[in-house]
Amino acid sequence: MSFNNSQKRALLEIRKNPGITKVHLAEKLQLSFAKISGMISDFQKQHLVQTSPGVSTGGRRPSIITFREDAVYTLGVDIGTQFIRAAVVDASGGLLSRVKLNRSEGLKTEIPLPALTDLMDRAVADSAVSKDCIEAVGIGITGVVDETDQVCLFLHHVPSWENYPLSSKVSQATGYDTVRIFDSVKAVTIAESRYGAGRDLDYFVLVNVGMGLGAGIMIDGELLESARGPIGEIGHIFVGEDDGHCCCGNTSCLESVASGWAMVRKCEAAVSQGVVSKLKPSRPDIGIDLQQILDAARDGDKLSINLINETIRYLSIGCSTIVNLLNPQTIVLAGGLVTGVGEMLLDSLLRETRSRALPWLHESINFKKAEFGEFDGALGAALIAGDTALKKRLWNNS
Repeated sequence: MSFNNSQKRALLEIRKNPGITKVHLAEKLQLSFAKISGMISDFQKQHLVQTSPGVSTGGRRPSIITFREDAVYTLGVDIGTQFIRAAVVDASGGLLSRVKLNRSEGLKTEIPLPALTDLMDRAVADSAVSKDCIEAVGIGITGVVDETDQVCLFLHHVPSWENYPLSSKVSQATGYDTVRIFDSVKAVTIAESRYGAGRDLDYFVLVNVGMGLGAGIMIDGELLESARGPIGEIGHIFVGEDDGHCCCGNTSCLESVASGWAMVRKCEAAVSQGVVSKLKPSRPDIGIDLQQILDAARDGDKLSINLINETIRYLSIGCSTIVNLLNPQTIVLAGGLVTGVGEMLLDSLLRETRSRALPWLHESINFKKAEFGEFDGALGAALIAGDTALKKRLWNNS
C-alpha cells in the first residue's frame, strides 16, 4: 500500500514519540481526531502499529499508539573507548540481544573490520532474528564523524580510522544495504528521549561523561543538528585551569580535566609520584582503569575521592554554561562515570552548578540520571537506523 504525506508524517511522529495518544498526534499534525483514528485503523491492518489503554488523568483512559515489535528490526553498534557493544532492537525499543568486546584485549590501537563484523554476527545470532530481517545497521562512534559523507574522521588511539569510510566498509563486508554512522552521544540522546529519562521532556541536554565528554541537545522534541558536521562538543570548551593536552590537540579543554581518561591520567601521574593510594595497575601493559578508581573511592581511597570531586567541579563549568546558554528543562547525565559515582555526583554537581550559573536560573536547574545502562548507545544507534529504514520503506511504497 502507498502512503500519502499525512500518513507518512503520522508514522514518523509515532516512531519519534512511542506511546503518543491519538489526541496528541492529532494536535501535532493539525488533523482531526477522526482523521487520525482512521489512519491508525489502517496502520493496524497493515501490522505496523498497535494501541493499548493509557493512564487516565480523570476522564476516559486515552488510547496510546506504539509500533508493533515486529514492524522493523535493526542492529545497533556502539564503539566506545573501552568496549564495543552490539544489540538487535525491535520496533518498540526492545533489546533482543546484547554482546560486547573489551578493547583492552588487543583492540586499543586498531579495530580490524572482521572483529567488528563478527561481533555484529554474534548479536544477530543471539537475537533469534534472521539476518534477512535486519533492515538497517546503526553505528555510534566515540569520535568525530562526518554524517554527510558517512566517514569516521577521528577515533582516539586508532590512527587507521582517520578519514575512514566505515559505513561503506561495513556494508561491503556484511551485505547490509543500509549502514549509518554517527556520534555515539547522539545515539544515547535519542535512546533517552524515546524510552528513558527524556521521554516526557521537550527541552533537555544530555551530557555523556565516560572516558570522553560530549552532549546531545533536544529542542522542542527534536535533536539539534548541524549542517556542517560535529555538534554538542562540550568537552572542548576552554576552561583555562590546566595545561593538560586534549585529544583534539588543544590544551585546557574541559574533557582534558573532566572525563574518565583525564581521571586516569591524573591518577597514574599521582601514583607514579608516590601519592599514597590503594590503586595499582592490574597489569603493567594496561595501567589503572576508570573502574578501579571508582571502586577505590567507594572503599575510601583519598586520591580517588579527590579526583572525583575535582572532576565534578570542572563538570559544573560545562553544566553552568549549558544552563546559562540554553536553560533546558533538565540536564540528563549518562556514561560510565555517572553510573559509577551515582547519586553523589548528582547532588554535588547540582550544588557546584548553582554556584556558577546565573542566580535567576538557580531554581530551574535540574539533573536526572540516564535510565539505560551500558547498551544505551547501541539502542540509540539501532533506533536511528530504524528511522532511516522506515523512511526508506514509506517513500519506496509511495
